[in-house]
Amino acid sequence: MTDTPPSAQTPPAAGTPAAAETARGLIVGYTEGAFDLFHIGHLDLLTAAAQRCDHLVVGVLSDELCQAATGVGPYTPAAERRSVVEAVRGVDAVVPVSDGDLAAMHASTGFSVVFRHGGPAAPADDPGAGDDPAPGDDPAHRSVDRYEIVDLPAPRQTTSSVLATALSAHLAPAAEL
Repeated sequence: MTDTPPSAQTPPAAGTPAAAETARGLIVGYTEGAFDLFHIGHLDLLTAAAQRCDHLVVGVLSDELCQAATGVGPYTPAAERRSVVEAVRGVDAVVPVSDGDLAAMHASTGFSVVFRHGGPAAPADDPGAGDDPAPGDDPAHRSVDRYEIVDLPAPRQTTSSVLATALSAHLAPAAEL
């Protein structure tokens, strides 16, 4: 993160879940992803983000948004994916993401830092972060200047050959589009 103190950043809108935390000078972080077939890369992302803020809000993409982004729907329904993410230590709030509008998400949650994840995949034995589409990759995300963007380390990939094969087969139809 930069050295910009939370008090110098634009505060969240009154009444947002993070408003009280920010008023106390705490850093409110946000990240989002599909979190389908939850694996070690997802856990790394959420752990790394939680270690860099005081209150972590996680957006879980809707089934429709996953379908639009990859060309295929998720294996696990959005409600179940949100429940899995809610159970992760360090996650303070989980919100559904139905339209990918980061400015609207900022207005409703009041985060001060967006944690992006991605880059080249790290080996399975290397600590890192998640592998879902990263907030901030879209130019519209970068145009919102009321928060800081923090790039997290590259993800570890699952070492499960069964899961890796299933993911490859699941995403293959999207590559053919």
